[in-house]
Amino acid sequence: MTGTGSEQEKVIHFDKHKPASSYEGLFNRLGVRGSLLDIGCGNGEWLEYCKGRGIKVYGVEVLEDFCSQVLKKGIECRTSIDGINNTFDFITMNSVIQYVDDVDGFLSKVSSLLNKNGTVYIETQNDNSLIYAVIKAFKGHIVRPHWLPYQRSAHTKTSLKSALTKAGLKPVKTWTYGFTKGGNPKNLKLAYRSLIALGALIGRGHLLFCIAQKP
Repeated sequence: MTGTGSEQEKVIHFDKHKPASSYEGLFNRLGVRGSLLDIGCGNGEWLEYCKGRGIKVYGVEVLEDFCSQVLKKGIECRTSIDGINNTFDFITMNSVIQYVDDVDGFLSKVSSLLNKNGTVYIETQNDNSLIYAVIKAFKGHIVRPHWLPYQRSAHTKTSLKSALTKAGLKPVKTWTYGFTKGGNPKNLKLAYRSLIALGALIGRGHLLFCIAQKP
């Protein structure tokens, strides 16, 4: 499925670093059941929500302070996906894959952690978004907004689906959306926010979402 910003799609965006009513929307949209691994789990709010719904949860968070907070909530957490012996019915990643150097290797590892017919959900930045295209046209090269200075890789619908397929995963739904209420909206110039909103309307939002399954 593709989309440009319907109410159904808006509910997918959430900020794992603080409670959000959209957890329920994401949970229901994915049909979460069984076990779930959240890579880049922040302080574990999403995991805590899923645990409260009867899901067996596990987290990975590279920042040790956040990982410690998750452990204090009684949820297993480690700072790397390496060495995980469990497999899971669901794996979620919000704003993670763009910080990975070896995307193919990373997704292969993710695939190995999924049970058969398991589901992976990815949220990342859309490198084919309207805002990036406009910035590129006026600057001569892409000068990314303030939320992107440390990212290692860029993704579009096509490139992400290709990488997932290469890892043995089947993309099921891919769509974009423009979301201006997350992060630090006060630091975004009005022009940037307008381009993000317009991009959402024409199917070139700055956020890229994908749901894939393991055959």
